[in-house]
Amino acid sequence: MNQDDVEWARPDLTESPDPVDAAVGWAVDIAHMAHVVWPAAIDGVLTPPPLEHVLDHLVRQEFGDSNSADVQAEFQLHAQAGTVAVVSEPRQCDSCASEGRGEVEARYDGPMGKDRRAPWGWMCADCYSRLSTGRLGKGEGEYLMRADEVPHDVWEACERAQKYWRDRGA
Repeated sequence: MNQDDVEWARPDLTESPDPVDAAVGWAVDIAHMAHVVWPAAIDGVLTPPPLEHVLDHLVRQEFGDSNSADVQAEFQLHAQAGTVAVVSEPRQCDSCASEGRGEVEARYDGPMGKDRRAPWGWMCADCYSRLSTGRLGKGEGEYLMRADEVPHDVWEACERAQKYWRDRGA
């Protein structure tokens, strides 16, 4: 690869009064470009993220900690949805349990307040609507989907992706 091909991606820190601060700012800008924020509600109705986000979660769950530098580079180049988590067993709503409403299935994992710095917990749709931010994504919150709810065609696509990544040495 020619050095000029990647030069555009490097920040010019020589003219900054604080090169360390400029480098940190540059890194934060890159992180924000890959940060997906998805609305949990569409037209006021809580709606699960698209199935492509489910597939992204399943593939990254299996290969995200690969020792292959190629795989890690590829995953870093593509934004991680982070809007959904596939769980094997249902979780119970922390808010409902603490308020004595019994066992209610949680569908969201996220901040239990409008501020992302609020403590996180598992919430049913009603508690999520009442308490949380309404945003899904890495560091924002996740929709909890049971493995038995994942459509067959998503599992088939996951199998194809697994073969692809295994063939690449993941």
